[in-house]
Formats: sequence, structure tokens, C-alpha cells
Amino acid sequence: DPTAWTAFAGLIIFVTGFSVGIGPICWVIASEIFPLQVRGRALSLAATVNRITSGTVALTFLSMTRAITITGGYLVLSVMSCIAVFFVIWIPETSNMSLEEIEIMMVGTPREETVALHGSDNEDSEKEIGGST
Repeated sequence: DPTAWTAFAGLIIFVTGFSVGIGPICWVIASEIFPLQVRGRALSLAATVNRITSGTVALTFLSMTRAITITGGYLVLSVMSCIAVFFVIWIPETSNMSLEEIEIMMVGTPREETVALHGSDNEDSEKEIGGST
């Protein structure tokens, strides 16, 4: 049946595109936008919300398609995907930036905890390192 093969091909194209495109974006963005002192807890919360959202979509999809047809269900999910793409486009570019530079860009100033953990770039810290050898 050509319709079944077309649907199967569309599914393969979608999964492939999602896996190399918008799929991993949530993990990359989440790992960059949270300040160092809350990053672990915030990533745990982000992963939980991601899994709950995915589970909700999976559990409600059949009910939704019965209520508004399969075409309507896919239309709703397509609109949600388009909104996600616009959100990703809106995020500022962070390539070639350190996590500290990203924090300064997002928050405005680095937190004292971040400076204490990573040190500063002044001459005193270089003297301490150089003097210990």
C-alpha cells in the first residue's frame, strides 16, 4: 500500500530530523542557561518536566485524535513544533563562549560563587599558581 509506505517514510524523516535538530536543543540550552550554583537542581527539574511533557503527549495523543481526527492531532503538534522552533531562534547565540561568559550575558554579572569556584583572571591568582612551584 503506497499510503502506508509514505507514512512510514514520513515517520523516518521526522525521527531523523528531530534527532539531529530540535530534539537535543532542550538539553544543550538547559545546560548553558542555568547559573553554576543551581545548575544540578535546575537540570533535574528540566529533565523531569521534559519527561512529564513527553508522557502527557504520548498518553493523550489517541484521545486527542479521536476527538479532533488524526489530521487535527498532527496539526496541533505541528503548531507546537513551530512555536518551539521560533523559541529556539529567539535564544541568543552562545557558541565559543565559556559558561561564565554565558552567565554574565544572561544575568548581567557573575555570581560570587562562580568566581570563587573558578578563580579570577587577575595577576594575584597567577602569582599564587606560579609561586607554588
